[in-house]
Amino acid sequence: MPSLPPTLSFHEDQRQSLSGIIVESAYLIQKTVKAFWGLALVLALQADRIGWHYLILFLVLILILVFIGGYLSYRNFTFRIDSQHQEFILQKGIFNKKQVVVQLIKIQQVNINQNFIQKMIDVYGVEIETAGSSKSEVQIRAVSKQIALALKSHLMEEVSTIQETDPSKPVAVTRQSFIHISPLSLVKMGLTSRYVESFFLLLAFLSAIYNNVKDIWWNDEESEDEFYQLVSTHLGIQFIASLIIGLFIVTILFNLIRTILVYYDLSIIKQGRSLNIAYGLFNSKSTVIHPQKVQKIAFQNNYFQRKMNLYELCIQQPTSDVHTDKKAKIRMPGCNQRELDAIIKFVLDKPVSQGHLLKPNIRKIIAPLVFLLLLPLGILLLLQINTSIPSMVYYMAFFYLLLAGTLIYFGYQNNRLYINKDFVIKQSGIWDIQTEIIEPYKIQAISIKQNFWHRRSDIGHIVLHTAGGDLSFRFGDYTELKKYVDILTYEIETSSKNWM
Repeated sequence: MPSLPPTLSFHEDQRQSLSGIIVESAYLIQKTVKAFWGLALVLALQADRIGWHYLILFLVLILILVFIGGYLSYRNFTFRIDSQHQEFILQKGIFNKKQVVVQLIKIQQVNINQNFIQKMIDVYGVEIETAGSSKSEVQIRAVSKQIALALKSHLMEEVSTIQETDPSKPVAVTRQSFIHISPLSLVKMGLTSRYVESFFLLLAFLSAIYNNVKDIWWNDEESEDEFYQLVSTHLGIQFIASLIIGLFIVTILFNLIRTILVYYDLSIIKQGRSLNIAYGLFNSKSTVIHPQKVQKIAFQNNYFQRKMNLYELCIQQPTSDVHTDKKAKIRMPGCNQRELDAIIKFVLDKPVSQGHLLKPNIRKIIAPLVFLLLLPLGILLLLQINTSIPSMVYYMAFFYLLLAGTLIYFGYQNNRLYINKDFVIKQSGIWDIQTEIIEPYKIQAISIKQNFWHRRSDIGHIVLHTAGGDLSFRFGDYTELKKYVDILTYEIETSSKNWM
C-alpha cells in the first residue's frame, strides 16, 4: 500500500477531477441503458426497416445529451467539511440542485472504490456511509488518489477524535501493514465455500437469460412447444446426471472466479485506531472501519477449510436493515487462525473467552424431524398405496432419509451458546460452522419468551438485539436464560462504554 499523502484542507468547496465529466457521463449512460435496454434491442432488430442512418443519428443525439448532462453534473458537484457545525456538506444535481448534509459523528464508514472506468482514467470514488440507510449517503465518483486517501483519513480521524482535538488542525495518522491474504488462500476458499449461494446466483443469471431470449425470439406457442419437445426427447437418467454434474462444476468455477475477482489482493492495514480493508481486481474497494462501532463479529469454516486452516471473517456494522444492507457486512475470506485471532483481538481489544455453556433441549429437533423426515416418508407411503413406484425411488428415499437425519443431528450438536460478562458467543451450523460474538454493552434490547406448551419442560427462547442484527438461541433452559438476562441487563446499564 502507498504511504498516506499529506493532510489536505477540505474546509472550502472542492470539485471532482476534470475527468469527472467522463465518469458522470458514463454513469448517465449506464442508467439510460438499464432503463431502456429493451427498447434499444427492439430498435436494433428493426434497424433495416427503420433505416440505419436514422438509428445512428438517434444514438448520436442521445450521447450528446448524456455528455451535456455529465458536464452539468460535474459543474454543480461540490463538497466540503464544515468545522464549525461538524458536518460534511455535498451539493449536486443537473438542473435541480440538492444539498446533502451528514454529521461527522454519525459517519460509520468511508470507502474508496475504483471500478473499471475509473481505473481507465485513473480516478477514485469515495463513499461515506452512516447506519441509517442501506445506501451510501454520499458518493463522490471522480477524485485523485491523493484526495481520496486524504479525505478518508481526515474524516475517520475527526470522527474518532471529534471531542478531543481541534478539527481544523491536521491529524497525523500512522499506517501499519497488518494482514495480507494470499491468492492461494482465496483459491482454496473459492473451491470450498458458498456452494448454495453461488448456485442460486448462477440459476438466477441463467433464468434471466432464458426469459429475455424467450421474450425476443419465441413469439408464439408453437416455437415454445418445439423447444420443450426437444428437451423432452433428451430427458433421461444420463441427461439428468450429466446436468447435475455439469451444474456442480460450473457452480464451483463460478464461485472461484467470483471470490478471486471480488477479494483479490485483500489487505488489512492498521490506520491509527481504525482498520483499512482494501480488495478487488477490476472494482477496487477500500473501507475504513472503527472497532468501537463494530456490532458483531462472525467467522465460519467447514471440514475442508479446517484442514487447511482457513476461515471467513465477517464484521457487522450498525445498520437499519441487516437483511438488505450489504454494505454493513464486511467479509474477509482466507484468514488463518493466527490472522483471525489478531483481527478479533484488535477489534475487541481483548482475547475472547467462552464462559458458561448453554445447550438446546432435545425438543429442538422435533420440527426438523417432522418436516424433513416424517412428512416426506408419509407422502412416499401414500404414493405407494395408489401407484407403483420403481425400486430406484426406494434407494433414493433411503439415501435422503439417511442424509437428512445426519444433517439434523449435526445441526443440533453444533448449536451452543456461551455467556460471560465480556462476551456472548453463539455457535451454529451443519456443514459451515459459524461462531458469532457480541459484547454485552452493545446490546440494545433483550427478548425472552416461553410458549405455554414448554412451561412444564422449562424451555424458552432468547433474542439479543443489536444495531448490527440479532443473535437468537432457541429451546434453552428457561430458568438459566432468565438468570443471564439479569446479568446482561446489569452489564448494559452499568457500562460506561459508548459504541456510537
